[in-house]
Amino acid sequence: MPLKIAYVMDPIAGINIKKDSTFAMLEAAQARGHQNYYLLPEALYRAPAQADQPAGVRARMQAVQVQRAEVFYNLAPAEDLPLSAMDAVIMRKDPPFDMRYIYATYLLEQASGETLVLNRPDSLRNANEKLYALNFPKHIPRTWVGSDREGIKAFVAREGKAILKPIDAKGGEGVFVLRADDSNLSALLDLMTADGRQPVIVQQYIPEAKDGDIRVLMIDGEVQAAFRRVPQAGEHRANLNAGAQAVAYTLTETDRAVCAEVGAALRRDGLVFVGLDLIGGHLIEVNVTSPTGMQEALRLSGVDTATALIQWIETQQHGGQS
Repeated sequence: MPLKIAYVMDPIAGINIKKDSTFAMLEAAQARGHQNYYLLPEALYRAPAQADQPAGVRARMQAVQVQRAEVFYNLAPAEDLPLSAMDAVIMRKDPPFDMRYIYATYLLEQASGETLVLNRPDSLRNANEKLYALNFPKHIPRTWVGSDREGIKAFVAREGKAILKPIDAKGGEGVFVLRADDSNLSALLDLMTADGRQPVIVQQYIPEAKDGDIRVLMIDGEVQAAFRRVPQAGEHRANLNAGAQAVAYTLTETDRAVCAEVGAALRRDGLVFVGLDLIGGHLIEVNVTSPTGMQEALRLSGVDTATALIQWIETQQHGGQS
């Protein structure tokens, strides 16, 4: 029994089919006989009841077929459809996590009583990708959050070396290594905290960071696959879009213990598809808005996380499908 699955995403023409996880989902769903629909966040709207339709959240969307070719997608004419006509809606809009993103989650939340929406819209708003990790204090590096520049300097002085990250950035943007003896430290903190008005995250430097970080792909709180992201020479950021290379990795017992505890919270909060970032057995980030890594995981480990996600959706709808 084929499903209808809608993807709220960025313009499809701009994706990289060799790396994009949304493309992997589209491909996997299509291979299992389901019909995919493509829409932009701005296509969402709520309409009042009319003579021919009930009140509810609707969108202008297009049925889409994908293939690994130079022309990699084909779109049908746009249709105005209620989200309730979909068996599942997957929010795959890339950051930035701004007010437009939040407005989209409000509309998706209105639809969540009539269709399966993942990740759960209220949890997308509540689970900041960098601050959600604070819920697991025994698994995170020593962490300072705030905008007090003197407090940050004191923290860096105690640590000797630390990592500063903006709370709302993505893909390694604005990540700096801080050292107590750096003559640029004060100027950098003035800039990154907007002269003490904008909070930031500062964490102890973990020596294993020189070898990169570990991306763990989770579905419904369970580990699916993992790989290491190794930074380029002379680069401290391990993000793939910052030039890092994905290599095979086997999770340690410590890694798995972290994933198990975080996974229970993810399941509770309706965060179905998530990417955890680990360094040296420490939890660094919990990526919930539009996690990547499905194609890298398949290439390196043979684990098809995209198909596993579609199978999970099938199970939610009608107890599984062959």
